Amino acid sequence: MRLLRAIHEHLDHHVKAIFKFLGFVVRAVKSDSVDEVVHEKNTESSADEDVSLSEQQLFDKRIGSFENIRNVLDTIDALYREELHRPHGADNTGRSLLLRKSLVNAWTATDMRTWLRASEEWNQRHPGLQVPDDEHMERHDHGTNDDLPWPRPEVVITLGNREAKGFSRLERKMFADDNGVYPAIGATYMYAVRSAEVDEARLIRNLDWLSQNGCNYIRILLMVGTPPYWSFEIKPRSWDAYHRVMELAWERRMRTQPVIFADAENSMPSLADREKFAEEVAQFCNDRREMVQFIEVANEAELNGVSMDELTRYCEILSKSTDIPFAASSPTGSHYPEASLEKLYGEHGCRSPIATPHFDREAWEDGYRIIRQPWHYQYAGDSSYMPSVFVNNEPAGFGPNSGGMSIPEHFGMGALYTFLSGGAAFCFHSIHGVKGQDRANQNEFDFCDIPRGGEMWESIRSLVANVPTNIANGESANHHWTNPQHPLEPSLNDQIWPDNSESGLVRAFAQGFGPEWYVGLLGIRGTVEFAPNRDVDATLYHPISGNVVWNRKISQGEKVRVEQDGETRSYLLKTVDS
Repeated sequence: MRLLRAIHEHLDHHVKAIFKFLGFVVRAVKSDSVDEVVHEKNTESSADEDVSLSEQQLFDKRIGSFENIRNVLDTIDALYREELHRPHGADNTGRSLLLRKSLVNAWTATDMRTWLRASEEWNQRHPGLQVPDDEHMERHDHGTNDDLPWPRPEVVITLGNREAKGFSRLERKMFADDNGVYPAIGATYMYAVRSAEVDEARLIRNLDWLSQNGCNYIRILLMVGTPPYWSFEIKPRSWDAYHRVMELAWERRMRTQPVIFADAENSMPSLADREKFAEEVAQFCNDRREMVQFIEVANEAELNGVSMDELTRYCEILSKSTDIPFAASSPTGSHYPEASLEKLYGEHGCRSPIATPHFDREAWEDGYRIIRQPWHYQYAGDSSYMPSVFVNNEPAGFGPNSGGMSIPEHFGMGALYTFLSGGAAFCFHSIHGVKGQDRANQNEFDFCDIPRGGEMWESIRSLVANVPTNIANGESANHHWTNPQHPLEPSLNDQIWPDNSESGLVRAFAQGFGPEWYVGLLGIRGTVEFAPNRDVDATLYHPISGNVVWNRKISQGEKVRVEQDGETRSYLLKTVDS
């Protein structure tokens, strides 16, 4: 049955692969030099479809590229998750049917939602529920084909540790697995391998605490041990201990981020041995694919005996040895991290799917400057060579190098601002996770010993739970941006207190999904007064508990005041056009 005819040269191999996966067969037809797309499945309600589209019609619909079709499929999956509560989105029959409706019948997301709500499955899942046609659609769907696809929020995750299922992969700017895209929260646990060798009970105790507090993955070292800073040694090729850490983490619904090289100048001085070890680690991780979040080549490479040329070589090895996402390093640590990454990827030609900057830790702006540093990644280098995905890999954390981060909201807002800045993951960093000892190596302590550590993780969980799971894949906007227009622009322009204002806030970065925006009101001093540039339904969330502070309708231009409340100086604001 003929469904679609499209110009051959405008159906690239990625598009053809998607069509083939969904049951469309694309074959060359000699007449008119076109491709004929034939659907061979007996899909319900599709028997009357027999449509030809010209090249111009394809261009008019802006459909046909791999990215556009992927966006439509993402929208279809999001609708199935939301309306039918299917955790994995649509099945192939649903995808093929609704993709065809989009291509052939110009269906919008609103049309798709209406169709789903008329289905028997929807009525079985929502017995007796009567939903007006305009409910929710105005908030989430623009209702015109020109607006499909667009970034849209997906179902939020629950508090605590999410299930890790299938393989870790990248979806646009974020991590995803078989349970969908999600904002990943990691934790530095550099000495985990040593614990596996000498004190497994302690390892389990710490893994339990992290998983119960919502950690998705741990960052471990595969070698380290130069005294006097390190009082112990992790030897390269400790394969049994590596496996035990990864296995125990996986049992607690956490993946692992193995760091191949640390203290490499002493732990593995031979360059030939380093190349061999990189290949061995890739194969070791391939054999435990579902347990790996991503691989990092080196911890602060140039501070650990690994040059940028070496990083480039090791990334080449990984690219040929595994399909696991990987990163190079933050070569100079937290000293000019963006400049060092520009040099690594621009001048040395390194290529990796992920960047792992260690952002500047200068303790300015009452500790809030550190929190907003991930925003600068988008300006580093050029998109032609910089990774589009970045992880806030070693932010200032609890301990001697905290940089002023000391209260729970700093950590929750640190995670939130990572995602508002387009980051894929936030890694909780602390001296407790670096070596489990004080700097003098006199006293041991665990994650549960972090003062107010439970509150820190509550803040992380609560703020992340109140944003969409695809939060970093929306449209970013600073407080003064007009394209896309920040919902509070221009009312905050004179209230950025680090710029010599007596009161106000530090920043108000935002991510938008059509009519829905998520704004981080960061570091309020005294009070801040904002006015939306449109009529909105607004909700203000507390930075620790995640509870609703207030929910109200705000008219365009109406002024609203938010005040500092003791050490509570930041909030999450959600606005929905009304």
